[in-house]
Amino acid sequence: MSKIWKFTSFATISSVAAASLYLYAIDKNGYYYEKSKFKQVTDRVRKLIDGDETFKYVTIDDFVSGPTQIQTRSRGETFKDLWNAEVRRTAQWIYSLGGR
Repeated sequence: MSKIWKFTSFATISSVAAASLYLYAIDKNGYYYEKSKFKQVTDRVRKLIDGDETFKYVTIDDFVSGPTQIQTRSRGETFKDLWNAEVRRTAQWIYSLGGR
């Protein structure tokens, strides 16, 4: 039984991996692979390493035209906001389970 289970598991995982590779990279001339963020980042890094593209250095002056007032909040308020967002997200997830 153990050998059959191992073979079935291996065959299933291999089939899923092969189907995913085919649908992602080969089908439709690799449309999804060519449009993926992974490929865009890889190409950009390759160009930077090869010297075909250069960094554009930016400073804060590129974003801000004049004096700006910055309002800061306490760390406690920030953690409260994060906590509340997580509680809301968890509650929405729990309620979404009942709607099925």
